[in-house]
Formats: sequence, C-alpha cells, structure tokens
Amino acid sequence: MATAAKGATTIQVKDATGWIVGDTIVVLSSEAKVLEGEKTKITAIAGTTVTLESALVNEHYGSADSEVEEYEGQLHDSRTVVIHLNRNIRIMNKESEREWGCIIWGLSDYDSKTKKTHNPRINLEGVEFDGCGQSGTVRGAIYLQGSNIKQTFKTLSVHDGLATGLYTETEVELRDSVFYKTTMHGFFAQNTAKRVVAVGNTLSTNYKRDSSTYSVSLELTSIFSTYSTGDF
Repeated sequence: MATAAKGATTIQVKDATGWIVGDTIVVLSSEAKVLEGEKTKITAIAGTTVTLESALVNEHYGSADSEVEEYEGQLHDSRTVVIHLNRNIRIMNKESEREWGCIIWGLSDYDSKTKKTHNPRINLEGVEFDGCGQSGTVRGAIYLQGSNIKQTFKTLSVHDGLATGLYTETEVELRDSVFYKTTMHGFFAQNTAKRVVAVGNTLSTNYKRDSSTYSVSLELTSIFSTYSTGDF
C-alpha cells in the first residue's frame, strides 16, 4: 500500500469488496490543503488495485504501516482515505435544480382531538443522497423535527448537498456512513451534540460554500480504506 503519486491512474486500497466498475469514489487529501480531495470513477478492479477514470492531480500519501499523530488529545492516522459514494438505493436531485432538492422530512404532529403527539420513525440503510436539501437553510437530505424517538441510519452516503446533510432534533445513531461535500454541516444536532452518536466507520467531510472552508472529523485507521473511523 504505497503513496499514490501525482498523475497515477491506479490506487491500492485495503478492501474493495462491493465496489464495481462505474462506481464513484473520492480520494481525500492527505495534506493541509484539504481541497485537494479528488472525485473520480472506477474503470477497473483487480483485487485491491483500483483503476481510475482520470489521473490524480495531486499526490496522496500512503504507507503499509499506520502513521499515527496526536491532535487535540486524540490519535489520528495521517494516511489517505478513499470513500465510496454509491449505494443500492439512490435519491438524487435534478442537476438543473440548485435551490431545492430531495428531503426526507420527519415531523412530529400533535393531534388536538386525541391530545397525542405522533412521532415518525425513520430507519434508513444503504441509501445514497445526491444533491439533496434546500439551499440556504438547515433542511438537509434528512431533516428531523420534534420527534423523541431514536432514529437509526446505517451505511448512508450523503454528498454534494445543497445544505446540511442531516439535521436532527432527536437522538440519532449513525453507523458506517459518509457525508461528503455538503454545503453546511455534515450533520447537525439541535440543542445538544450528544443527540448524534456516530458508531463504527463514520466520516464527515464538509465544505462551506460561502467561505470555501473545509472541516473534517475522523480517526483514520488504514490507508485507502472504504471508510475512516469517526469519533465524534
């Protein structure tokens, strides 16, 4: 598992299980210049060798051994991570629509006749959200208001969104999910951050459109792994 040089058309990954030709991946930056992440498509797979549709514009550091560094009291692996964006179920926005996209909206409803509140339960697994949300708001691909029921989301891919990837006012458990290039937060919990529990391999890399800034929360465990391990 070596460094992928500038101009390389193949990369070595730890595990390409489930990836197929035509899938979209992102080779994240391994440098301080975080905008050097590169999105491309897979044209061939041979074991753990993945051939890319386009040559890499930047070098992406890798090593057979972990490169652990301490940052703000936590240990991080500095090697490059590759994220896989495709899922079996895909919800996508029209390319021409850049203000309002698709939203999974969970809203608690109070029935004045029965004096009961009806809370939605939304459990999603293996879903890809591409270009979703409402521009200029916190209404992201998944927007949860008022519910006091714990929601569980597994193996989600939320990317290239118009707003926050996930906004919640209730407890959410995230497992093995990626949030890439959302306009605002990858995920945002109203009132208390403890409402979002990220377990397993969960990664959030986010861009803010106005200031072109970037933030990432992750603890990398292996070079070119399918996901990184997030500790939020």
